[in-house]
Amino acid sequence: SALIIVFLGFYLLKGLFIGREDVEAWGQLDTWILRIHELFVVQMLVAGVIAWVQAHELRSTRLVTYDANDPEAELRTAKIHRIAGRTSVAGAALGFVMAIAVLAGMFARASA
Repeated sequence: SALIIVFLGFYLLKGLFIGREDVEAWGQLDTWILRIHELFVVQMLVAGVIAWVQAHELRSTRLVTYDANDPEAELRTAKIHRIAGRTSVAGAALGFVMAIAVLAGMFARASA
């Protein structure tokens, strides 16, 4: 979450001081890399929100509190939380790899 907030802050500052990147001047491969990166970021955000909602439902269960007096966690909620969390982490990792490719393309265009 913090990385997303930091990214958005720097993106806004970049837009204010340097301007937006002219995506129309990009090659087809670079455009595809950017779009795939954006899809992974959306995947990460959607899955992260789902995991967060499920975690909110699990927080008072004995799965989290380890208190025998608290209710058992619903298996469906725990399973959805686990799958959504893993999906979010995978989206973050793949989005990071694609971000490196996007950045490399930007540096290549800037030095050309």
